[in-house]
Amino acid sequence: MNTVAHDSKTLYHGSSSKFTTLFPHPARGIGSTQDKLTAVYAIHKLELAIAFALPKRPNAQGHLAWQLEETSLPPKIIMEKGKVDISRAGYLHHVSAESFEAIDDWQWVCFTTVKPIKIEIIRPEIYTEWVVYKTA
Repeated sequence: MNTVAHDSKTLYHGSSSKFTTLFPHPARGIGSTQDKLTAVYAIHKLELAIAFALPKRPNAQGHLAWQLEETSLPPKIIMEKGKVDISRAGYLHHVSAESFEAIDDWQWVCFTTVKPIKIEIIRPEIYTEWVVYKTA
């Protein structure tokens, strides 16, 4: 695993659901093996975690596909199929970095359960400028 310099003791886990305990589960990443671990994922960049916290709704055919362009902050959320659901809140789970290890420049993982130290409500309507809808 990589050792990434990180000056904060807090990492962030964004989700459209609120959890009092985060459990490791298989990730649905489409990248390398490190994007598909059975773990709790977190990130040290607040804005990137917010992108994951935004609730997303599948399209009429039941498909949901999106990408995160993190080359600038705030990030760009590219919705390929489905849309951001502004009618529901998302959640930003603040977690202690103590039990996490870095797997790349952005992602951190923990292979055991994690109790958030704080849970913040994310209102998706505030972040609509971050979202770009891709038309096929």
